[in-house]
Amino acid sequence: MIATKKYILMAGILCMPATFFAGPLGKKIGRYCKGAAVHLLNHRCANMTTISCPASQVRNQRKLFGYDLGIEYYQHAEDRFYRPRARAILYLHPWGVIALPNKKHMHMMKLDNVLPGDVITFNFPDGVMRGPLPSLYSSFGQLSDVLPAIYTLNYAYEVYGLHTIDVFGYSRGGAVAVNMVAVLHDKSTQYDAALAQLGITAGRRKELLAAIERGSIVLDCPLIDGNETLKNYAKPVQFIARTMTNYKSDGLQALQSARSLSGLKLHVLLHFQYNDTRIGNEHEAALYNAFAQHNPEHTYLLLADEGGHIHSYEALSRAVQVFYKKIGAAYDQQLLADYETSLELERKKGAICVAMQPSVAQSEQVISSFHRSCEKK
Repeated sequence: MIATKKYILMAGILCMPATFFAGPLGKKIGRYCKGAAVHLLNHRCANMTTISCPASQVRNQRKLFGYDLGIEYYQHAEDRFYRPRARAILYLHPWGVIALPNKKHMHMMKLDNVLPGDVITFNFPDGVMRGPLPSLYSSFGQLSDVLPAIYTLNYAYEVYGLHTIDVFGYSRGGAVAVNMVAVLHDKSTQYDAALAQLGITAGRRKELLAAIERGSIVLDCPLIDGNETLKNYAKPVQFIARTMTNYKSDGLQALQSARSLSGLKLHVLLHFQYNDTRIGNEHEAALYNAFAQHNPEHTYLLLADEGGHIHSYEALSRAVQVFYKKIGAAYDQQLLADYETSLELERKKGAICVAMQPSVAQSEQVISSFHRSCEKK
């Protein structure tokens, strides 16, 4: 879009507070300012071609889900990207910073250099304002969130011909990512009827799982267990979550789902932040172990202290480029070159933060030691 003087002035006003602060606080304020720019000014990355659904598909989505998912395929054509053919990132993050719905939040993550190349996105049930309480349509990563994600995954596979998918789940979207794979991989019949309504057969489930196996899963500060996370909040918040949403205490939980994924060959990068007050730091080792016990050579752990749940993305951005290059996904060649150049300097400072692969037996100690070292700062 062409920015008018009015828009430029608004953007300046939004970003002014960040200039008065340094360190983590300034970065966090900067994140909110950037989110406001994306949300209010429709700020987005340049050089992206957008492919949307035809009207016939929108009608089908309204029939199935009661709303238009707004599925969009963003092709990011810049020379600095390595972009493999027939491969894209499925981005998952329902209602994030300053209430950004999934589709808008994707643009914010693009600006933070953690979604290189092409991206598929859509809106979750609460991503469109339907009445005064959109939370009524949320399940915090459980089945009513998972089904539109699976529909979008299948649409990208069938219509766009994307047979290799890199799934990226942030926060509640992390729970969606893990639960989505678990539902497709489920050996019982409990999800058969729901998937059949979406037109997904047993054969297609295997094809979609194979597409994810050829791709990867990145989990950024994921919601590991909703029941445990709710314990960190006040009683009124717990009451609202259990009565004014579709959340079920006995429903899908990411940790339990991750433990059910034996037999799948997955490439996984898990990123956790110190002092994540939104989600909590409980069960981080357990989630890592759930993936590492089945795929020890292809499961990576990234630990950082950059502001908590709403962080600066500096460590994750660089780790994603390295991870994606390793597995043949899209990556930012320029950013990766800059990262490799500064690697030795950061090693000397002792500030470098890279993905590692502790064993299942060592992960608890590695993560605990990291948190203790952060507390001493």
